[in-house]
Amino acid sequence: MRISSRHRTAEVFILKSSIVGENNRRVVYLSSDSGVESATAYGGAGNKSRFCASLQPFVSCKLYLYDNNKTGFTDIRDVAVIESNDFIKENIDKIYAVSFCSEIVQKSHVSVADSRNFYHLLKYTIDYLSVCGDIRQPVMFFIAKLIFLSGESFVQDGCGKCGRRSEILYYDSGSAAFLCEFDTLERSLSFTADEFRVLEKFLFGRYGDIKNGDFGCYNADNLLRYLFKWVFRTYGDKLNSFSLLKTVLFDGKYH
Repeated sequence: MRISSRHRTAEVFILKSSIVGENNRRVVYLSSDSGVESATAYGGAGNKSRFCASLQPFVSCKLYLYDNNKTGFTDIRDVAVIESNDFIKENIDKIYAVSFCSEIVQKSHVSVADSRNFYHLLKYTIDYLSVCGDIRQPVMFFIAKLIFLSGESFVQDGCGKCGRRSEILYYDSGSAAFLCEFDTLERSLSFTADEFRVLEKFLFGRYGDIKNGDFGCYNADNLLRYLFKWVFRTYGDKLNSFSLLKTVLFDGKYH
């Protein structure tokens, strides 16, 4: 939200925080209005600075910003903390999950037009993590909605090659599609019709319905393996947090 040509406020989620110079703190954040940006709080790295506790990863806050035309950088003049999200820092699995989501956002080249969608995706994912003991469903929610935002078509009523309806389809890495037993020799990742329905709920359902929904009995690891294949196909090996998250979710047995 603009206050003047140079002064403005922004509701943000802090993705990364680092010390620059002797005593300054620079943050990378996702704004609900302008995508991924960075700004510096001069003197903000000091122990007595009001910025010390608030300008940390995983914090949701309102920043009071000044676009400095002389330096070409944005200065942080003040901050109002909305949510500290301390529950994340108390659980190592949730730290890995949010670090993964944060890194995805930073590598996604979020446009101004998409900034509000990504901001709410991150906000809903963190809320989901706050009420869910297992990180699997929040991670599935995040990646599924990421696929939805990418515009990639997913709906598949049958084999992606011949169209044959089958109770079980197999993921074919060559075509990146689910095929019947007659059109692929790969058997490492299979989906039942029920698992497809669960995945479609994560893709197309409203957050409130997903958060409070009963998905019945399904293989969460299967869904995660497919979603992770999409992540790797889209982002390659550029994600430092990816291997850590896979180790946590699959006890080092991901393949």
